[in-house]
Amino acid sequence: ADAGGIAGSGNYAILDQLEALRWVQRRASSFGGDPNRVTLWGLSSGAQYVSTLLVSPQAQDLFHRVFVQSCADVGNVRKLRSSSDIWLGRSAEEWGCELGEQLGCPRGPEQLEAMRRLSAEAVVRETMHPSASDCYEPTIDSRSSVRSAKPASSLEALVAGRAYRVPVMLGFTAQDGLGKVELEHTIFKESDITDMQGFRTLLTREFGAAALEALAHYEQVVPMFSGSGSAPAEALRVRRLLGAISDDMWYFAGTRHMADLLAGSAGAAL
Repeated sequence: ADAGGIAGSGNYAILDQLEALRWVQRRASSFGGDPNRVTLWGLSSGAQYVSTLLVSPQAQDLFHRVFVQSCADVGNVRKLRSSSDIWLGRSAEEWGCELGEQLGCPRGPEQLEAMRRLSAEAVVRETMHPSASDCYEPTIDSRSSVRSAKPASSLEALVAGRAYRVPVMLGFTAQDGLGKVELEHTIFKESDITDMQGFRTLLTREFGAAALEALAHYEQVVPMFSGSGSAPAEALRVRRLLGAISDDMWYFAGTRHMADLLAGSAGAAL
């Protein structure tokens, strides 16, 4: 996606959004809009895009206020060619190669060209495959030789004060995301946990010394309900507990941390 001098390997969605915003600047006044009062709003994965645009060097003067609902972008770091703490430690290119194999395109120097020859229908059929699960997250493309739509993570840009000085409204939506499935595609190893003993073991593995505190918290968040004691009821509770962890790690924590960073920035309008 380096055409036109703007790099963004895998960031076609962001490049499309940038072009749409430029179109708004050119055309808004022709149908009664004000190109100087453009507001961006996004929920969940849409919030990731808005958060990316808030710090993208290519988005300057294209919008004037933003509404971020369930921000998952601060902690959701997806790098082009190096690993991170999430996405199971794989780079965006590694996930892309795996998706290519799923699409019938063997790894190697010809893989990308073979993938580009596929029909849209062939790609859409595999959008729910685990290897495609990271595709909604913009890629950090920090190559110094090109202009990038996302040269740094949103967290790095916010800490450095490189977010645009526009009014920001933040919110958090409960029960967002894919719960247990989302955790296993990104942070936790895949598991078949269906009972509370397995849940406690997972907390010990993932949270260490804070496991008991985490257990007490989430047992209050998702209390036992009618039918508890039966295997199906316990399995449902465990699934809801994992969903609550996913909500907190992906959406609540990201929204809270982004609010703290913006509030600490000079000239913040939060």
